[in-house]
Amino acid sequence: MSQASASDVKEQVRQATDIVDLIGSSLTLRREGRQYRGTCPWHDDTRPSLQVNPERQSWKCWVCDIGGDIFSFVMKRDGLTFPEALELLADRAGVTLQRRGNAKHHNQKKELYRCAAWAEEVYHRTLLEDPAGAPAREYLQERKMSDEMIRRFRLGFAPDDWNWLIRQAERDSIPINELSVLGLVATSSRTGRPYDRFKGRVLFSIRDAQQRPIAMGGRILPQWAEQNPAKYINSSESPLFSKSQSLYALDVAKDHKTPSGETRSMIVMEGYTDCLAAHEYGFTNCVACLGTALTEQHVQLLSRYADRITLVLDGDTAGLAAADRALNLFLSGGLELRILSLPEGLDPCDYLQDSGREAFSELLRSAPDALEHKINITTRGKMPEIGTHQAASALEDILVTMARAPSLQKGGDTKHKLREEAILARIARDFHVPDDTIRTRLRELRGQNERVRSSTGRSVDQIPHDQPIQIRDPWEQELLEILLQEPEAVLKCAESVTPDELSDPVAQVIYRQAIVMAEEGTTPDFSQLITAFDNPSMKNLLATLDDRGLARGGSELAKQLPDLLASLHARTEQSAQRDRIATMRGGEIAEDRKLEMLTEIIANEKKRYGQPPH
Repeated sequence: MSQASASDVKEQVRQATDIVDLIGSSLTLRREGRQYRGTCPWHDDTRPSLQVNPERQSWKCWVCDIGGDIFSFVMKRDGLTFPEALELLADRAGVTLQRRGNAKHHNQKKELYRCAAWAEEVYHRTLLEDPAGAPAREYLQERKMSDEMIRRFRLGFAPDDWNWLIRQAERDSIPINELSVLGLVATSSRTGRPYDRFKGRVLFSIRDAQQRPIAMGGRILPQWAEQNPAKYINSSESPLFSKSQSLYALDVAKDHKTPSGETRSMIVMEGYTDCLAAHEYGFTNCVACLGTALTEQHVQLLSRYADRITLVLDGDTAGLAAADRALNLFLSGGLELRILSLPEGLDPCDYLQDSGREAFSELLRSAPDALEHKINITTRGKMPEIGTHQAASALEDILVTMARAPSLQKGGDTKHKLREEAILARIARDFHVPDDTIRTRLRELRGQNERVRSSTGRSVDQIPHDQPIQIRDPWEQELLEILLQEPEAVLKCAESVTPDELSDPVAQVIYRQAIVMAEEGTTPDFSQLITAFDNPSMKNLLATLDDRGLARGGSELAKQLPDLLASLHARTEQSAQRDRIATMRGGEIAEDRKLEMLTEIIANEKKRYGQPPH
């Protein structure tokens, strides 16, 4: 095992990983000239359109407009953050990461994963095969749970015996203290002895996105409910498990194939059995919360796999409150949210079993979006009396929510703008308030939000992973295409054009990074630059720029650099000239300074057209 410092570990992992071997382990690749091609798993790809370039160690699907390097491929394939992808690829390549904390902590996590997998296996085998599992098998049969679901989701059972799991662990040499850390075993305050926390319960294995068992959820069987008043319990928080960052069945739902042309979507339910019933009826993009309200971390996790979320809630007051709590999280996270409130007294499992797949599909299709639902719950389905404080508060509440929704802010597509127009027209009509008044207040609220965002700022690597990154200036885009093919020209280019002279903020970031690398003695070629950025959207942009540069002539593009730099200089000077003229026309400067500026303008114009300055 090799040791790597924090500064060079990404490069070591990149060099130790063959991108063709990595992607080929997930997709079937065939060689086409100097590149490889495979069927893209992220769209309905009838003709293999995912390209892999072994020389550049990059990949790209032009249909999906996604691509990058080994790190962004694993992040996209497995729904990982960059640190998670780095750890996975480092383990694969045999590179040892320098970790926060010590090796002992890292080894403990590996041991915890081993113990969690062991517990899942013994509980699952007991449910399937052990005579002690008969009560659980009967219960699941009554709940119409199929053997396929039981096996696919690794359901288990803990016999009604305080020491059952302890005995199994002693037999298999599993440390009791590790089971305690995982929240599977607790210590009696009366006797000081360990006991099985989940005794008498059907168990739902909670797994992370990499399909590793990390915790358990347990439902007490009815015959033992009196001695265990808590109907459901989960493992306690551990180094592997956090309720606010985990979702049940995500390991299965993330692999759901979205039909071509449809929006990537997920269904979020409140309980294990509801979620399993949905999968039983073919809704394989369904996950469940773990006895807690949705959190910002849940939304971030869901955004890796979906653009639209349908939150399915029981038809009761608590369900309505949960919808309102979730609303702002989704709007601020940029995901489209729909909310399905079932008829009062019904849960999703009962509805599916009583009414079937088609009826539930129709409910999902007709579920209102977040803002529509917001209006309904704010007005409680009945408009307050016009002109009252209640009406004014309801209107303000709705507009505050609209101002927070990224999809409805300026720059949105035509569909979103039309939807906003329809919503504003409805609000104006329902509240008997003039359109102009509502639009003015909405602009004020958005201005407040924008000032807050501007004051906090965001780096490129803080941009959400699924948000496209573009360079809108064609000159600056061409400059980077050239420099990716001829990285030795970066420092010479920097003598002529500084990063601050570029107008596009993304182009500035890439150009500045290339200059820093070159000044430190590292050639800022494509492989070095793409490794320098963790954000997969930035990696995709770099892969796109590199492919375009290669298609336009590769290193031969460097011949165009002098003309491009001259064009950039001319454009910069023209902008400065316009600023000088605007300042003069403003009339707020002294006459002698105006004369100086006029002289500068004339001299620059003569220089521009090749005339002598005097």
